[in-house]
Amino acid sequence: MLNNILILSLQISLLRTTLGGNVLIWPMEGSHWLNIKIIIDELIEKEHNVTVLVASGALFITPTSNSSLTFEMYKVSFGKERIEGVIRNFVLTWLENGPSPSTIWRFYQEMAIVIEDFHMVSREICDGVLENQKLMEKLKKRKFEVLLLDPVFPCGDIVALKLGIPFMYSLRFSPASTVEKHCGKVPYPPSYVPAILSELTDQMTFSDRIRNFISYHLQDYMFETLWKSWDSYYSKALDGSHWLNIKLILEELIQRNHNVTVLASSATLFINSNFDSPVNFETIPVSYKKSNIDSLIEHMIVLWIDHRPTPLTLWAFYKELGKLLDTFFRINIQICDGVLNNSKLMAKLHKGDFAVLVADPVTICGDLVALKLGIPFIFTLRFSPASTVERHCGKIPAPASYVPAALSELTDQMTFGERVKNTISYPLQDYIFQSYWGEWNSYYRKF
Repeated sequence: MLNNILILSLQISLLRTTLGGNVLIWPMEGSHWLNIKIIIDELIEKEHNVTVLVASGALFITPTSNSSLTFEMYKVSFGKERIEGVIRNFVLTWLENGPSPSTIWRFYQEMAIVIEDFHMVSREICDGVLENQKLMEKLKKRKFEVLLLDPVFPCGDIVALKLGIPFMYSLRFSPASTVEKHCGKVPYPPSYVPAILSELTDQMTFSDRIRNFISYHLQDYMFETLWKSWDSYYSKALDGSHWLNIKLILEELIQRNHNVTVLASSATLFINSNFDSPVNFETIPVSYKKSNIDSLIEHMIVLWIDHRPTPLTLWAFYKELGKLLDTFFRINIQICDGVLNNSKLMAKLHKGDFAVLVADPVTICGDLVALKLGIPFIFTLRFSPASTVERHCGKIPAPASYVPAALSELTDQMTFGERVKNTISYPLQDYIFQSYWGEWNSYYRKF
């Protein structure tokens, strides 16, 4: 009997069984779709269920009949001819104004127009999915395990974050490997690696190396200039980076059957207090409007892109940053007063018998509210510039020679010059930290 059970167990273990998962594909066009299509065919062969998001104006993505492949259509305002026009303009610009010494300036002028048109189309694709609540709910119910996307086409990562699933990049190439270098941190020394689409090989003469060096820097400039508009789009779509951090914790608490109450200002831009939410919301009355928060975030993003702290823009950057922090201080004071000086709200919170308060230390007063309610509090922080809060409040060590300052765009593989820049970044951020947060000392003493 025992031998029969062992033989049966062995036979079952040798059976070729596969439990396929649900995979979501973010749309892309042209040669980038060809790259993803090969992966889709392989996923289907391995018995995965694949769903492809397809815009109504898609040119190359054509729905086919396959039990393991589903095409989820969504409406956009443009037709196939718009995509065809963008691709045609890109190809013609490259053929007629290829980056040679005599045409390089004209080439990048024309290419900037083409890429701007591409971004306008991409934004409509993004809005077609993210603003389609019916489609987003349908995708959530499908319980996808992963989203596969090409980073040249923005927003796939936003969709994945909204659905609460991991995402994976698959990239054929980007001009001069800008995406690979800036996002993937892949090294591309211009003396040895020819820029993609430069028509150079790895056997370069001295003049070829100079041309290659120029190609990389011009593409980097285009990348920084033309893609910066997506920063504000991502900030709005992702509900603010600090709220996104708290939101993940709330979802986990709710899943574990905790009762959660969120204090939100009457002019909150990102916190959606809908009636169907399992979270309780208590409104903090404030006099400022949503447009004030929107302009503050927009100003912060533009400041960081246009006046980031380099030796040439350092003074202008910190001068503007000081103005922004003063505005943020005045808004934050209203939020604090709206809770601490609101006796009706405080009495209601006292009756709530809360076990703990969770706060982000970037938004002040959460600890004061907890002390007034006589309950413990926990800080959760996504990050602060140059890790000032983490270092000064959390006493976390961050040696400047080894740990790059948050938002400095440096990595843990720093050259000597980058270490010097990093060492300067920390004290400057510390000065701002002490100047801004010092204003709160008198406010805290009152309570």
